[in-house]
Amino acid sequence: MKQTLVVHPGTGTIIDAEECFILQSDDFSGMDDEDIVEAALTEGHFPLHKNLYAVIYGNIIDGYGHYGPFWDFNDAQEWAERNTADENTWNIVVLRGGA
Repeated sequence: MKQTLVVHPGTGTIIDAEECFILQSDDFSGMDDEDIVEAALTEGHFPLHKNLYAVIYGNIIDGYGHYGPFWDFNDAQEWAERNTADENTWNIVVLRGGA
């Protein structure tokens, strides 16, 4: 399994991408590390490394629909098995994480 690292260009600090979030703001003054992480989580910014998954279901005649995203492939598969009429009419697609 590949590991992704983030390197800060100014300091050379190496961070595991599993612990990184993208957050943009015009003003971070008065925010400590916990405030910044909470803001990233609240605003829906996903970890850089994290793939998300969606279920695509239907067919060419009746049309296609989609549902998701799911954090985990297995969650997407369980949803599809419970909620689609015919197991041959759905696929799980990867939505790449990151910015």
